Amino acid sequence: MTKRESTIRQYGPAAERRTIPAANLGALMDGGKPVRLAGYAAVFNKASVDLGGFVEVIEAGAFASALRKTPDVRALYNHNPDHVLARTKSGTLTLREDDTGLAILATLPDTELARNLAVSVERGDIDAMSFAFDLGKTGEGDVWERAAGGGYIRRIRKIANLYDVSVVTYPAYPDTSVALRELADVKAGRRKARPESAESAAIRRRIHAAKTDALRKRVEQAVEQARKWGVLKERP
Repeated sequence: MTKRESTIRQYGPAAERRTIPAANLGALMDGGKPVRLAGYAAVFNKASVDLGGFVEVIEAGAFASALRKTPDVRALYNHNPDHVLARTKSGTLTLREDDTGLAILATLPDTELARNLAVSVERGDIDAMSFAFDLGKTGEGDVWERAAGGGYIRRIRKIANLYDVSVVTYPAYPDTSVALRELADVKAGRRKARPESAESAAIRRRIHAAKTDALRKRVEQAVEQARKWGVLKERP
């Protein structure tokens, strides 16, 4: 069964998944025993990687509507419904929005799986999270923008349903089948894309600046290494 088939089977054809590679995960220990797991399942106002012709930004407050429904959300390990770490219905999982994003606090069960996971999180071996959601009816929860530099930006404003949050070993490529269908509608003119907003432009400039800075540092490191090896000699 593919990841997309698994998502549809669990939550329906409108469901999507997104992954946060570094979720500020931390394990709270008590006498060496894992007690709680804390981190962020989503981060606001931060552009995703290229998701296939578009990038995505989750706006602050996007989860408010879903959380008001007091959803029965499960915290899972590697998306596996057999590996339940906590649940809102039982009071062992707390979800809230803050200025950073969707924060989670899970009270872990006293199981071998939870103990091993907490140790891996504490060591930094596992640091990613994922969440499953849908936006309800098409066009109600998101806005598409045509980026000034080419490509598209999908701004998620209102998540209708939140299904699970998951601690993941490998931050796999997200399930974007629903969004890609919407993008096809935008390109075909069946759905409108507004011009790039000032907020999206600012995010794009920050990404460009960060990439330029990272490239500059890599070049400097390569030059320094070449000097050490005697490959690059200073001009007289």
